Amino acid sequence: MEPAMACHADRTAPVFQTKGLTKTYRQGDVEVHALRGVDISLYPGELVVMLCDEPTGALDSATGILVLAALERANRETGTTTVIITHNASIANMADRVITLSDGVISGEHRNSERQDPNTLSW
Repeated sequence: MEPAMACHADRTAPVFQTKGLTKTYRQGDVEVHALRGVDISLYPGELVVMLCDEPTGALDSATGILVLAALERANRETGTTTVIITHNASIANMADRVITLSDGVISGEHRNSERQDPNTLSW
């Protein structure tokens, strides 16, 4: 049994699971690992809030969209509250609620009537 699964031996299957999220790119002579084999397994009652600080900041847009799609799926399938902190205004279109900050103070808040599919985002 995998170590991450050992504490869940008596529970049902994960309600959300993604395996092997990996992104490696070159910056000059340096190989950068933005993600390296990230596995996520969420079990019933485990995760209440996901805080995601600049989840696409160091990624190319195609990989960023994969990450956003995984976050959206986790939110939709598990009902978690997902907070994405970003400077990328395009990502706001996939949210239920958008809170804007300026100089550390809330400067705006709105709700999207429809959430945009992350696969249709571009930046």
